[in-house]
This record gives sequence, C-alpha cells and structure tokens, in this order.
Amino acid sequence: MLVTAHHSMGANLLYMGDFIQAQFHLERSLFYYDDRKHSSLAFIYGQDSGVANFALLSICLWLRGYCRQALEKKEQSLSLARKIGHPFTLGLAYCYATQIYHYLQNVSSTQKYGEMTINFCLENEFYFWGTLTNIIVGWVNQQLGEIELGLTQMQQNLTAYLSLGTRLGQIYYMKLTAIGYLNAGLVEECVSLIDKGLELADPTGAYWKAELYRIKGEALIMQSKDAEAEICFHKALEVARSQGAVSLERRAIMSLSEFLHRCGKTEAARQSMAQLDLNAEEFDPVDREKGMTLLAAICYC
Repeated sequence: MLVTAHHSMGANLLYMGDFIQAQFHLERSLFYYDDRKHSSLAFIYGQDSGVANFALLSICLWLRGYCRQALEKKEQSLSLARKIGHPFTLGLAYCYATQIYHYLQNVSSTQKYGEMTINFCLENEFYFWGTLTNIIVGWVNQQLGEIELGLTQMQQNLTAYLSLGTRLGQIYYMKLTAIGYLNAGLVEECVSLIDKGLELADPTGAYWKAELYRIKGEALIMQSKDAEAEICFHKALEVARSQGAVSLERRAIMSLSEFLHRCGKTEAARQSMAQLDLNAEEFDPVDREKGMTLLAAICYC
C-alpha cells in the first residue's frame, strides 16, 4: 500500500509542479518497493511501480537541474523493466527514456530510443506509448532538417493523444508541438497552441508552465512584439524559480539574456547571464554550450 500511495502522490505532485515533494514521495515509494514482492503486481494493475518511480524520478531530477542523476534513474528504470519482463511496463520505460534524451536535446539518442519505442509498441500494439513517442520523434525529424515531415508527425499524433482524454502530461506534448510550429515559421499557430496550454497548465500541467511562457516569448519576438516577449521571459523565470525547476530557470535566463542583447541592452544582458553558473557540475551539456556561446557574444560587445 505504501508503495502505491507514495507513487501516486509523487506522480501527481510532479505534474502539479511541486518537484521537491514529488521527489520525496517517489523516493519513499522506492524505499518500500521490493521487486521480488511487487513486480508480479504489474500483471494485475498494468504497470510496475518501481519502473514508473525511476522513470518519473528521472524527469523530476532533470527539471531540478540534476542531469547526471536523471540519466542514472533512466538506466535503473530500463534495467528493472527488462528484468521484470512486463511488456507494457517496458514500453513505459522506453518512452520515458526517449523523453529524457529530448530534454537533454540529444538528437541521436532521442532518435535511437524513439525508434526503439515505436517499433516495440507496434509489435505489442501499445497505442498509448507509441503515440506519445511519435510526437517526440517528430521533433527529431525537424532537427534533422525534415521540418514539414516532423510537424505533420507532431500534429497527427498530438491530435490522437488528446482524443484519448488524458490530461496528465499533455502540456509537455503541446509544448513540443508548439516548438514544431515555430520551427516551421507558423508563429500564430505556435502562440495559439501555447495559449491553450497555459489555460490547462493549472493545476495538472504546471510542471511545464515555465517553458510555455519562454517559448511564447520566442514566438512573440518573431511577431515584433518585444515588450510582450520580455514579460513572457520574466514570467518563465518567475515560475521556474517558484518550482525549483533549475533546468527551466537556466533556459529562461538565457532566452531573456539573448533578448536583451539583441535589443542593445548589453549591461542588462551581462547582469542577467551573471545569474548562471555555467561550470555547475550537472548543467545540461547542450545548454552549457549555448550559454558559453551567448556569454562570449555579450562580453564581446
């Protein structure tokens, strides 16, 4: 009972944006979990709590800025899922592994796990995990230069996912598709989808609310609405800080700093970037590289 109770609390708190308490409950669930006693329950209730705990912890830890630990939990989720041999749970582990690599903006690993997940889900007729993963693979295709193909893949699978009536997690996939619109130059469509996401963000989608504001800011810049864009970047920063979402806070700082730099506000951009410790041990590697490039550009002025 304690395994299930703490898992349910942890999962719901994660989606509500309370990452510190979510981590506590997911770790407590794992404390009580024993795969020798509990893994067989997956064949009764549909998925294994231990695997799901590790998978959700990987998300929670990445959001809190612990990238290395997030990858470790991802590996533990996959290892346990393979050991248990429950197909639907393995689909879950594959899908969340794909998500983590997307968070890290690792295109090759996202593609590898995405294709693995989709093929596995096709073989086992797991419509749910396959649909979600196809949205992420749409992002991969865009990164590889297939802008229209990727967007179509996102649109079709987001529509299919939303038709299921599932609310938990939908903000992440709406956010991802909004990025797809932005990559395709469809700014109005991006803003429209972001606004829909913001309407749904409280309370069950608050865990990606900061990113919704940040991406909307990027879109508003493309519409020459600089004042509104700056407000969105500050809102993204405020939300991320209130949640302890360090990874999202870093991205909001960089978006705001880049915006200020483009506007010729060099000193303000320097002060904004000064909030970042680019040498932090678990700084997202891709974000660190972007931050170093941006800092060099600002300091050169």
